Amino acid sequence: MKAVRLYGAKDLRVEEIEKPKISQNEILMRVKAAMICASDIRSYNYGNGRMRLPRVLGHEISGDIEEIGSNVKAYFNPRMRLTLNPNIFCGRCVYCITGRHELCDERLALGFDVDGGFAEYLLIPSESIRTGAICEIPDNLSYEDAALIEPISCCLHAQNLVEVGPGDTVTIVGAGPMGIMHIMVAKALGASNVIVSEIVEQRLQTAIDFGADVVVDPVKEDLASRIFEATGGRGSDVVIVAVGSQSALEQAFNLVSKGGRVSFFAGLPKGKENVALNANIIHYKEMLASGSFASTPYEFHQTVKLTASGILNVKPLITHRFSLDDTSQAFETAMSGRALKVCINP
Repeated sequence: MKAVRLYGAKDLRVEEIEKPKISQNEILMRVKAAMICASDIRSYNYGNGRMRLPRVLGHEISGDIEEIGSNVKAYFNPRMRLTLNPNIFCGRCVYCITGRHELCDERLALGFDVDGGFAEYLLIPSESIRTGAICEIPDNLSYEDAALIEPISCCLHAQNLVEVGPGDTVTIVGAGPMGIMHIMVAKALGASNVIVSEIVEQRLQTAIDFGADVVVDPVKEDLASRIFEATGGRGSDVVIVAVGSQSALEQAFNLVSKGGRVSFFAGLPKGKENVALNANIIHYKEMLASGSFASTPYEFHQTVKLTASGILNVKPLITHRFSLDDTSQAFETAMSGRALKVCINP
């Protein structure tokens, strides 16, 4: 089969490799759509010490069941259209038992620890099947729509943790692909006022197109002043930092209201993990801060339902499409700043 494998930083190769052979407890998926994620781009640009190379990247995926192991045939229909949570959980640790699967002590992930979806076929491990990773794609969703469930579910998880709800003012710092998805999710959860901070003019317009109520270029305007103006001087109920910036994380605490919540959604580059925080702001505002990087199986299934219902219209997110042979060009496009989600169609 044809696959795209990472051999090291900037070394991505389209190759013919052996088609996976499944066991009695596994499923073989014929990949139909796979999205490029920011984490794929980081692995491409800098390598990834977590991976045993070469590795097939890609974890935002959808496709058809091609083969079903005899021990799991009773649970799935042949040729079922599916998408799946790429995280592989143990199902036994305290975090899995209490529903915090994303914190699983033994968590692995497709496209990182095992081969992912930038290939014609993908082996779905037994652990994924056992812990509810597989979701059937509703009839009214395309393969491309379904491949977007994973990143949107991560946004839903983050907003669940900071309890975004009806009437909230939500400020989103960064209007890249994930920031745009946060706009969509915040609106779906009932936020009445979504403020977006972004320094790229084109992305500000994109944020408006996806439902932002207020957009601010913090280079040209004072972000805090605009937020306090929009909230009657209170500050934002929720601030979501969706860009890997030390200064953005530091500023977030000054933007939030008393009793407000901050979500650290974007990780920081290695060597820049430490930020200066005024602990008294947290103390006297009685505010809460949360980190977030993945989603639970339940939230993944919730996102499928939200998307199938039409509450989330994901189609406009996909701006570019490429074949497996053109994956290097797809990565260049994803890094150009012109794209939202770039889809690879094997």
